[in-house]
Amino acid sequence: MDLHVLIDNNTLTDRIISGEPGLSFLIFDEEKQILFDLGFSNLFASNALKIGFDVLKSDHIVLSHGHIDHVGGMDFFVKSAIERESLQNANIIAHPNVFCKKLLDYDDKNVNIGSLFSKSRLIDFFDMTLTKDPIWITNKVIFLGEIPRVNNFENILPFSKLCIKGCIEDDYLFDDSALVYIGENGISIISGCAHAGICNTIEYAKKVSGVSKVDAVIGGFHLQSKFLDDKLVKTCRYFDQIRPNKLYPCHCVNLFSKIELSKVCDIEEVGVGLKIELN
Repeated sequence: MDLHVLIDNNTLTDRIISGEPGLSFLIFDEEKQILFDLGFSNLFASNALKIGFDVLKSDHIVLSHGHIDHVGGMDFFVKSAIERESLQNANIIAHPNVFCKKLLDYDDKNVNIGSLFSKSRLIDFFDMTLTKDPIWITNKVIFLGEIPRVNNFENILPFSKLCIKGCIEDDYLFDDSALVYIGENGISIISGCAHAGICNTIEYAKKVSGVSKVDAVIGGFHLQSKFLDDKLVKTCRYFDQIRPNKLYPCHCVNLFSKIELSKVCDIEEVGVGLKIELN
């Protein structure tokens, strides 16, 4: 499997392509082109063209969760669909809540930090597989669906408010999901933000795949503390126990957290333009 970083907060210094606060990966496996998240804007598409790929040829669009910095680029696909009247083979794979409004209290106003497009708007242009259950995308790539929260230190508090079927409720981001790739050296977990908890995500990936050895973990871990709080301490302890071969923290992992993680695992640099090959 090959994974290309199209969007991250950082760029590699020897790549003449741009970054933004968001995440998007382009994945190739078994002749399938899988687009994982769409960043904040349409930048993912232009970055892809600069490194020789056309995102409109993607067989699947996998959305890790419904925050705007991961689904904001959907505008590009909608405009392209209108121009071309259809997007051949484009199938959206995500949790059923991914297109619900996500409301954050900002200056006494409820601001939508979720998708700008509803399911009813997008269903005219795409095939959709919206599911809480794991599904196999290829013989080696699995979408995890809704991730169980099994530990006592991750995702304890709601992130914002969720508008679902006209009702407003606390949003614990149950739409947060990830991909798992089954390789020769173990499983690799590909995460958007890991609002479900990166440790919860890895444990569920082990259960669903039936493989306990972790080769690599790639993506956002949602670790942004400036001090050693309970979540960061226990996350580092967890990684020290499972000892993945490679760790690629990016997007929503701050420098302090990366330094702490580097004390127990080998940390790799991540930025727009990076190519990761997994066997």
